Amino acid sequence: MVAASALVFALKWAIGSAVVQALTPAFRAVYSGIDADVRVIDMRVVRKGAGEALSMRVDLAREIRINGYVLQPLGRQLGAGGWYEVTLTVGGVLQSALMTLVVVLAWPAASMRAMALRIALAMPLCLGVVLLNTPMALSANLWRPFLDELGPNTLTPLVAWDRLMEGGGRLLIGVLLGCAVVRWQTGREDPRRERAG
Repeated sequence: MVAASALVFALKWAIGSAVVQALTPAFRAVYSGIDADVRVIDMRVVRKGAGEALSMRVDLAREIRINGYVLQPLGRQLGAGGWYEVTLTVGGVLQSALMTLVVVLAWPAASMRAMALRIALAMPLCLGVVLLNTPMALSANLWRPFLDELGPNTLTPLVAWDRLMEGGGRLLIGVLLGCAVVRWQTGREDPRRERAG
């Protein structure tokens, strides 16, 4: 487990930011589908303190009402240059995928071919989780301060999902996906064992 973790996290440090940057067009497309009230101005990986983060600059697409309060697009209020900014660390974006790979690599395999099959199975799952969770986390982090201030007893499904993910859900999803890949692959390794069980 330690060797698998070291390998996966070395991979994250080597190419994690480049992978997240390459996914920004897909993140933007998914984000636009889940939050039509917001217009994405810019999305990119930026340096934040000692690490790197996915930064999203947005403005409201239209007037929004929350508990009787009216939020106006900043561009309308301040001229042409207003925006809100939300960031997620690169590690946070990739956390579920990294944990999936740790489980897949740490679980003993019967052969290198079996391990290669596991990795091939895990990669689309990792991509799917990252592509779905990242835009939802960005949206929840954008709206949470507004809801906390203007509607403190309001809990939206998106904010509830994000709280679950921040409370260990990303790690849990990664472990479950990794176990599912290993289980599927080991079940395919010896069909006679499957029939006997």
